[in-house]
Amino acid sequence: MVSLREHEGEDVEPSLPSDLIGTAEAAEILNVRPQTIRQWIKGGRLTGYRIGVKHLRTSRSAVEALAVAPDGSGISREEHIRRIVDTAPPLTATQITALTDMLRNRNALA
Repeated sequence: MVSLREHEGEDVEPSLPSDLIGTAEAAEILNVRPQTIRQWIKGGRLTGYRIGVKHLRTSRSAVEALAVAPDGSGISREEHIRRIVDTAPPLTATQITALTDMLRNRNALA
């Protein structure tokens, strides 16, 4: 984790990405809890930037890079969902909406 630090009595700010977001926003993008984002930062899966004592940020681009299909294909999660829905047997509009919502919120169901 990168943090602000003191150097010979001066505050020195490391070079920070311009697209920093908070853990809540990162969690929303990845459909996980903020606690999961903090654990991923602690474990090195994401780089965290400590701003002051309480504020923890991460790079939006790093978060979006994690938002790929679980099979590692590199396609976006939304594209992965669209492909699943498109290859499903004939469904009503209500069923398509329900399936799409279920796939988007799969972490909330676990």
